[in-house]
Amino acid sequence: MGSRALSRLLADKMHAFLCRRWVNRVNGRDWYDFVWFAGNHPELRLSHLVQRLRQSGNWTGADRLESGVLRQLLDTAIEALDVEKARREVEPFVRDPVALQV
Repeated sequence: MGSRALSRLLADKMHAFLCRRWVNRVNGRDWYDFVWFAGNHPELRLSHLVQRLRQSGNWTGADRLESGVLRQLLDTAIEALDVEKARREVEPFVRDPVALQV
């Protein structure tokens, strides 16, 4: 898979982490996927993320998504994350659960 495709996948995972809302469930798998992609393929296709945010109605701001605004969106999502619930949700899918310990 090429780097362009991977940068789009990272944008998709970032969109899922920022925008997907579960009624009574944490978005642990979205968080886990986002962290994996960011750690292994950190180039983000920002234009794709903006397109996805607009499609979902989660971004109606200026044409450009400034890095400070993106950082604020990420900070808000991270602060809202219940890390323990996220850990419990992804644990069945991880070969080495010790890797999930902080």
